[in-house]
Amino acid sequence: MRKTSKNERTKQVQFRMSEKLHLELRKVLLDNGMSMADLFNDTAKKYIEMQYQNRGEKK
Repeated sequence: MRKTSKNERTKQVQFRMSEKLHLELRKVLLDNGMSMADLFNDTAKKYIEMQYQNRGEKK
């Protein structure tokens, strides 16, 4: 078995949301062929970029 380097490891994030919101989100994601992980990774990247832009910084 190959060991993964620290650069290849991912972190798990746990959060709480209402059951109704969770079911609605899962349905929309399923309809769009998108995973929850993809949604949150994309959203996190966009949020970080927006924060840099608001501060006038570059990545």
